Amino acid sequence: MVVFDFVDNIIKGKPFKEEKDFSKYVPFLVNRALSNFWDTCLIANELNMIKDMPVEAQYAFLDAIVTKKNRWSKWSKAKKLSSKVKVIQDYYGYSDQKAQEAYDLMPADEYRKFVKSLPEKGGIE
Repeated sequence: MVVFDFVDNIIKGKPFKEEKDFSKYVPFLVNRALSNFWDTCLIANELNMIKDMPVEAQYAFLDAIVTKKNRWSKWSKAKKLSSKVKVIQDYYGYSDQKAQEAYDLMPADEYRKFVKSLPEKGGIE
């Protein structure tokens, strides 16, 4: 049993295939899954504010209040960095966001000079 079994049960009313194991219930992930839908996002927000609520109580509350119907959405994922931004990130040790900002501020001819000035990097990636 994984946390997404709880989400499927809350959203769709799908029965569990095995015994409920609340040690696998992660309130943050359940609330994040519910925040993707217009009719459950406010419920998820309220539950995020009540951090000390026991997981069994949170599950029982969600199971009772959320309307059972088919819902589907993709999990949002971080964008992949371009190879040019990765070069800046590796050289300066910047975070993803800071490396992207540095690349956006750097003119194209300055970037070419920067890449030519880098030492050769050997090995297999």
